[in-house]
Amino acid sequence: MQGIALEPDDFKRPWLLDSDRVSIGFAERFATDGPNLDASVTLGRASATLSLNVPQQDVSGMIIFTVEVLPERIDERMSDEFILTTTVDGLPNALRDVQRTEPVDLVLNRRIDAKHTTPSGLYGYEPMNDKWNRDFTRLGGAFFQGTPGGGFTQNRAAIWQTEIVNPAYSSTHFLAPLPFPHDVFADQLAPAFEVVVRHAVTIIGLTQIGDVLAENNDDYEAVEGAGV
Repeated sequence: MQGIALEPDDFKRPWLLDSDRVSIGFAERFATDGPNLDASVTLGRASATLSLNVPQQDVSGMIIFTVEVLPERIDERMSDEFILTTTVDGLPNALRDVQRTEPVDLVLNRRIDAKHTTPSGLYGYEPMNDKWNRDFTRLGGAFFQGTPGGGFTQNRAAIWQTEIVNPAYSSTHFLAPLPFPHDVFADQLAPAFEVVVRHAVTIIGLTQIGDVLAENNDDYEAVEGAGV
């Protein structure tokens, strides 16, 4: 990044050098003693590689790494707006929608949780007709929990899901809830995860580095004569 000049104000705020989001892979490990052959624990592991580059600068700095391990936020009881749309006016209309001065729609609580105690209440806002993108994840079968806050079951142990009753557009919308759910871990009192960081740093500047030295009987006199 030679030749890129930075303004002094650029050093007054953090720079995002790189980021990555990866899924956790799981492997099941069974017990090896006779009485517990059916018992097992599941180990999860994820790996991410970051490439960090900064331009030439006259001052030093600090590189800070942050790691977040979070359960996936799956709103399993979301309402199906296609089924609840009973009139033609509720469907998209290109001629009508293009004339809307404020292309924003209301998000009702039922969109996040159909079992919300106030399903018709306002949860938040979204771009016009965004609900028809229909990009979401569903849980079914033994994994589905129809009653909010129904508690932990053995089937739910197969997933790591946040349990939020009557969700609202608050910090729980963006972050994992507090207290953090530890009910899927064999040891619920131990830390949820460990982080191992391996790094290699290379400083590339204007310093010229010579070739790798190779031993040869004719090299000594040439080097001596160069006066270095």
